[in-house]
Amino acid sequence: MNLLLRITILLLIAVGLSCMKDRTFPLPPGNIIGPGGKDDIQVGTLRVNEIVATGSTLDNSLTPASDWIELFNTTQDTIVLKEGQWYMSDSLNRPEKQKLPELTIMPRGYLIVWADSKDTLVYEGGVLKEVHVKFGLNKDMEDVVLFYKKNSTEKFVVDYISYGPQQNGKSYGRMPDGTSNIDFLTPTPLEANKL
Repeated sequence: MNLLLRITILLLIAVGLSCMKDRTFPLPPGNIIGPGGKDDIQVGTLRVNEIVATGSTLDNSLTPASDWIELFNTTQDTIVLKEGQWYMSDSLNRPEKQKLPELTIMPRGYLIVWADSKDTLVYEGGVLKEVHVKFGLNKDMEDVVLFYKKNSTEKFVVDYISYGPQQNGKSYGRMPDGTSNIDFLTPTPLEANKL
């Protein structure tokens, strides 16, 4: 394949990705079942808020400078993700890739999930401190998916970000937090996003 054809294909892919960076994905109407079986988590209240897929400077107890995903609770209520019902993935085609443990996200709070292919939980003094998933983030193109599955029929994508080529040392996320506007940002783990 000649160079001009390759460049043309890459440009078409880049334009296509920029057009779909916050595409809609069919979600069922109504609520997500939250803690205690109570309908208290509305679709869109828990967001994949920010990611770093290349050039991270953030360390954790297992891996230096690891890729990470930030979840954000957009509500004034505490959200508890029940174990065995919540998943994360790097593919919309395989949303159940990584089962999450029970997690609590405080009102307007953040949670970091480490995308370092470690598939482990780190506890300190009996308290869960770090969640590591079994996939990493591709710096060129991927999805980051938050998925809910109550049973074989009640399951759907809660939120996701699809992205194209990433900039080294930059994050990619929602600006302001929790909105549908997505852009390259200054990495702000566990804090409000900023350009």
